[in-house]
Parts: sequence; C-alpha cells; structure tokens
Amino acid sequence: MLWILICSSGENFKNFINDLKLSKKFSIFLLLFIAIHGISLVYSSNYYYGLSKFYGIFFNIILNILALRFILINFSSKIFKIIIEVVLFFGAALTLISIFAGPFNSFYDEYQQTKIFGINLWSHVGFGRYMGFVFIVSLINIIYLGFLKKLNLDKIFLLISFAGLLLSGLRGAIVCSFIISAIIVIYSLKEKNISVSKILIFLCGGVLVLVTAAYFNNSFSILLSRFTQVFNVFHQEDLSDGAISTRLHIYKNSFELFLQSVFIGKGLGSYYDNSLFQFTRGLKYPHNIIIEYAIELGSIGLIFILAVLSFIFKSVLKINTVLSLVFLYFVLLSMFSYSISFQTGMFSFIAFIALNEKTVTAVKNSVDSLINKIPHQSPA
Repeated sequence: MLWILICSSGENFKNFINDLKLSKKFSIFLLLFIAIHGISLVYSSNYYYGLSKFYGIFFNIILNILALRFILINFSSKIFKIIIEVVLFFGAALTLISIFAGPFNSFYDEYQQTKIFGINLWSHVGFGRYMGFVFIVSLINIIYLGFLKKLNLDKIFLLISFAGLLLSGLRGAIVCSFIISAIIVIYSLKEKNISVSKILIFLCGGVLVLVTAAYFNNSFSILLSRFTQVFNVFHQEDLSDGAISTRLHIYKNSFELFLQSVFIGKGLGSYYDNSLFQFTRGLKYPHNIIIEYAIELGSIGLIFILAVLSFIFKSVLKINTVLSLVFLYFVLLSMFSYSISFQTGMFSFIAFIALNEKTVTAVKNSVDSLINKIPHQSPA
C-alpha cells in the first residue's frame, strides 16, 4: 500500500528517482549491503534458510530504507507531524487491543521455541519493540514537539505507550527504551525543557494504567516473574527462564563457533544448523546482531556491520541529536532480540546516508523549526 502511494505521488516520486540517480554513494552502499549478504549464500551450510533470510532482508529492510529515503527527499513539517501522530495512534490502538483481548496468556515452550505471548500468534517481541519506539516518540513529542496538545492527548499517549510497553513483557525493549528515554531527559535538562518530577508523575500514572489493565488478564504477574528471572543470572541454579539460559549458553560458546570460520563466516542462515546444536541449542539466530554477523559472515561481516552502524550514526547526527538517540534504541535492541532480516527499525536509518546537502539542510531546518516553534515546557 505504501509503495502504491509512493509510485503514484507524481512530482515527489520524480524527486525520489532523481535522488537515486544522483546519489551514487547511497546506491553503491545499498548494493553493497545486498551483495555482502547474497554472496554468502554461495557457501552457506543452510542455503534454504539463508535464502529466506535474504528475502527478509529485501522485503523487511531494503524496501523500508527506500520508503524512508522517499520521505526524506520530500520532507516537510506536515509530513513529519503526520508520521508522529500515526505512530502514536497506532501504538495506542495496539495497546488497547492487547488490554481487552488478553494477549498475554503464556503458551511458551522453551524447547520448541514457540511464541511466548500473543493474540494467537501475535509476537510479543514485535509488539514490545514497537511499543518501546512509541514510548520514546511520545516522550520526545511532549518535550520537544508539542503535537496533540488539545485535550491533553500528548500526555494520554505517553501513559498508554508506557502501559503498552510494560504489557508486552519484552524485557529488552523495556530496558533499552528506559535507557534511551533517560538520556533524552538528561540531554533536555541542559536547556531546561522539562520538569523531571512531572515526567515521573506521569510515568507513575502509567503504572496505574498497567494495574488497571492487569485486572483483565495475568500480564502483570507474568512481567514481574520475567524480570525476577533476570537477577537469577547471578544464581544460575535458580534460573528457570529458558530464554535467558539459552542466551547465556550462546554467549559462552559463540567465540568458539566464530573461530571455526574466522574470515568469511559460515554463510547467511548457517547459524541454524543441527550439527551446531551444542553451540546454538537449535535456535535459528543468536538474538545478538554482532554475534550473528561474526558467525555467519565472519570478520568481513563484523567489520561491515560496525562500519554501517558508524556511518548511519554520523549521518543521523547531522540532522538531529535526539533522532540519533532513537536510532541507538534500535541498535541496543539488536543486541537482545531478533535476526538480521528483522532489524527493520535499525537498518531503515541507512536512508540517511549520503543525503545531499540541500536535503540535509531542509530536513534539519524543518525538524528544528518544529522543536523551536513552541516554548520549552514541562509536560503539564
């Protein structure tokens, strides 16, 4: 649907095509990104699974990079406002569904690696990752942007996104979003944009929303149980959480697996190989993007991913510091969950690489104008 709108956008689509023609650095970078994963299929020990990951890279990542590039090339304050509001409304809708449909009835099987929670097969991982993003966006909106201030909708969305994040039960998203949010709050303090006490009051309000939601299902007790298990990493005899124990096993054995093919790795998809069960415990991926690149694409892949993340960060930082913190949220998440082909949020920021100076200036000025348009206020 998005690409139908893009292709039928007339002059905006022409601007996008012209950018692809003129921005050779971006095009080469994108082709290199595709090639380095595709070439590794030649020597992959699990070709068919690797091929499915490659398809995922194309449909989940490449198309989203191009869509974000289209938005950046045709960027305006109006488009930015629409995107923020869509993100917030969609997050609120998902949270309300999760509260009233009761998605957090556990059917976790630590040996079969089925979904932990879900409305039927609604992954709590995808939901949690998105709600962490929504929570950060809602906080940025209150501190800097001032959208949806009528009827205090901005504050309501902050509370709902906070509740939705906790309801997801995704520990990685909760911790990562809290870390990034704390950095954003500290960063904004130097300009006295906010009142920390009032932010805390609103977050406490979010806890009340969560408690209310817990009345309808058992998600709150599950969340407490899942976080309690984190502390058992120091007392592994009491550790009963399959997700944590499997990750600890992977972290301990990954270097030995990496040494088996140091330079070019084992090929895309090769982590999922029955012959490696003693190292992987049958997981399809290690839930850590650095380990995944090191094992599947070797030192070349490891250098590549570190270079990509560095280029992205520098490119986003040219536009806006707070935006670069949003990118770091997705980077942190990639260290705890999902595979290369599902790191859509993180890799989408490749769209910022090699933007021409005119576009950088236009996007930067639009964002700055929205931030500086309203007086810097506290959330209340």
